[in-house]
Amino acid sequence: MEWLDTLLTSEAAWSLVGLVLAGLLGYLWRFMAKQGVEAEAIDTLRNAVSTVGDDFVVWRKRAAKDGKLTAEERAEAKKLAMDKAKDLASGPVLRLFTKWGTDKLSALINRVVKGDK
Repeated sequence: MEWLDTLLTSEAAWSLVGLVLAGLLGYLWRFMAKQGVEAEAIDTLRNAVSTVGDDFVVWRKRAAKDGKLTAEERAEAKKLAMDKAKDLASGPVLRLFTKWGTDKLSALINRVVKGDK
């Protein structure tokens, strides 16, 4: 067991252990930060959809004879929600929206409208 005593007292071994632990903690920190940014982005999308729903959709539904939006009005409401979300976003959330692109934002807005999580 002499090799174990040598290993336990070796500065190189403890430096390696410290390096591995620092790497793991750094990975965990970045992972947790990413989760927070994504949650904030979804909250921003929800706020945008809610605002557009209050300002645009309700008014258009009242103006329609059948109380429903046309396909063009739904597309316009979705575009307004995307624009509003980008206006509300800043910093990492805005960068995430840019990274996601229009297709993913559109799909997420559809899920928010339907009430999916």
